[in-house]
Amino acid sequence: MCRGDVVMVLDCGGGTVDITIHKLLSNPDEKFLCEELLPSSGGCEWGSKYVDIYFEEFLKEFFGDELYAAYIRNAVGRLDILKHFEMLKRKFCPGVEERSRL
Repeated sequence: MCRGDVVMVLDCGGGTVDITIHKLLSNPDEKFLCEELLPSSGGCEWGSKYVDIYFEEFLKEFFGDELYAAYIRNAVGRLDILKHFEMLKRKFCPGVEERSRL
């Protein structure tokens, strides 16, 4: 990358995905300098904790009210399921044909 290039930075955290755009004002052999063209736009519901929320909403719809209530009451079982779901999220690779089991 060199002076004049424009880059988009995505900071994907647990609760948000912050997006910002910068223009490079220096070459690689110079002291790093950039200009922020678009300030951070965090706060969108794109972070991984929202994936968990939507996953549990899916479970509620899939299980039905009675079974979902039992799932919520069983804290140890719920944490175990969410732990395995977290492992699946980390292994997720779009475009790769592979089935995952929870």
